Amino acid sequence: MLGNRDENSNGDIAGLMNEFEALAQRTGAAVVIAHHFAKGDSSAKAAIDRASGAGAWSRDPDSIVTLSPHEEDNCYTVTTILRNLPQKPEFVLTWDYPIMRLAPDLNPEALRRPQSKNKKCSDKEFLATVIASEGKSYGRIVEDGRALLNMSTSTAERALKRLKKAGLVKFSGGLYWATVNSVTSLN
Repeated sequence: MLGNRDENSNGDIAGLMNEFEALAQRTGAAVVIAHHFAKGDSSAKAAIDRASGAGAWSRDPDSIVTLSPHEEDNCYTVTTILRNLPQKPEFVLTWDYPIMRLAPDLNPEALRRPQSKNKKCSDKEFLATVIASEGKSYGRIVEDGRALLNMSTSTAERALKRLKKAGLVKFSGGLYWATVNSVTSLN
């Protein structure tokens, strides 16, 4: 369908998108386009900027669903960019051949990074090793991250913040606890 168009030219891709829109209007059909990410670390970019080529690939559609590799094998973080519907929170799917299933115990922010930028451990390992089910103070969590997983203070702080935001860790009585959801996911 691209023909002589240049994937990196906004003018060429805008023209292609206009043809798809005209097709949708004439037929009343929905048009779905599959596209690929640019080379390199796509996790460092906003979901709308991960597509390869011209920005028109991401700036023209009304709804975009992006599947980004999660740090857990066979899992993908799903991000939606919706212009005509209310935004939805990110979530994780696991590929359980032949079906994609929800993985509510996984943190959507834990995207796979290139080997050189990998975290010291996965979120599950951090929960199991550092937090577990016993309540711990902020300082104790940071110290245990350093002692048990060789993490820097800032890496342990980011992991704790990420897990708290994902609802896998709660703060109560001056201590941080693994939630019931996260404890079950570790078993």
